[in-house]
Amino acid sequence: MDLDLARKQEEQQMLQDARQWLNSGKIEDIRQPRSGATALHVAAAKDYSEVMRLLIQAGFNVNVQDNDGWAPLHAAAHWGVKEACSILAEALCDMDIRNK
Repeated sequence: MDLDLARKQEEQQMLQDARQWLNSGKIEDIRQPRSGATALHVAAAKDYSEVMRLLIQAGFNVNVQDNDGWAPLHAAAHWGVKEACSILAEALCDMDIRNK
């Protein structure tokens, strides 16, 4: 399995979904069943900056928390994704939000 190809396919699918949500005005995100992570958590952790911008533009909650209380900012900071942290800060995320 080509990991780079799989990553690119995931990012492209997320871009397609984000554009659809933006155009329809209706966010239909399905949380990851075990962790409660959202598309914004995934995009922040994996440095999918264009996906993040579209999700935020579509009205996605930048402070949404997963089952462990992690917000997208926690995911971005944990994985060292500086651009994602900047995007979330510019979108006025809660910089003091705490996990469990």
